[in-house]
Amino acid sequence: MFKALKQKYGNNQLSKMLKRCKHTAVAVSFENVKRLGVIYPADKEAQFIKVKSLMESLPEHIKFSTLGYVDSKALSDFHIQPAEYRFFCQADLNWYYKPVSDTVREFISTPFDVLIDLSKENILPIQFVLAETHARLIAGRFQDDNLYDFMINPTENQTDEYFFEQLIRYLKMVKTK
Repeated sequence: MFKALKQKYGNNQLSKMLKRCKHTAVAVSFENVKRLGVIYPADKEAQFIKVKSLMESLPEHIKFSTLGYVDSKALSDFHIQPAEYRFFCQADLNWYYKPVSDTVREFISTPFDVLIDLSKENILPIQFVLAETHARLIAGRFQDDNLYDFMINPTENQTDEYFFEQLIRYLKMVKTK
């Protein structure tokens, strides 16, 4: 019951934050992307390996940074990675699930051209990051909330890799002056 109360309060705080922080989307063509951010659930090593593979497939001119959320009290050994692969866990959250660590603050303050959320469902700590980001364009799977500027609605059985490829495909179609 206490967890449900914390979750409800966190959702309320997120709603207030979204009303205060007005994010203005900027159309970004993939050819013009210099900094790319990716946020994703990273409980299992397989999730990290997928994201690392996706990042290695990017063109060399794109600098990237990832932030994985681990829904446990501590990080595992595989979470020790180079600087562009960061992680946060429950120990980095306040009592109503808002991330408060320096790692997350640094990620939030990075001026990404595009920030991609690979989550398949709403995860409150990730939603707080999306609400506070300084990214020009926030992209993710279709959801009923207003956190994304650019959404794709994949079917349930499509992989993260396919979703990422489709997202890049559509971003390449965006033409900016």
